[in-house]
Amino acid sequence: MSGPPPPIPDQFAEMLAALLGPGQAEAVAEVLERAQELDDEQLAQFMAAATAVIRNSRRSLTAAELSELVPPC
Repeated sequence: MSGPPPPIPDQFAEMLAALLGPGQAEAVAEVLERAQELDDEQLAQFMAAATAVIRNSRRSLTAAELSELVPPC
C-alpha cells in the first residue's frame, strides 16, 4: 500500500444504513466485524470492492453482497 487509508467519515454508519435493504443492518454489522479481522492489505481490498459495489448499485445493499467481498482470513 502507498500509505495509510483515509479516515472513515464521521457519519459512515448513517451513510451505510441509508444504503441497506430492510432488515439488513444486523447481518451487515456481522460482515463488518469479520472484515475487521483482515490484515491491512485485505481490508483495503475489501473496502475498495465494497465502495465499487455501492457506487455501481441502483438498489439496496445486502449483507450477502458484502459478505462475498470479505476474503478468507
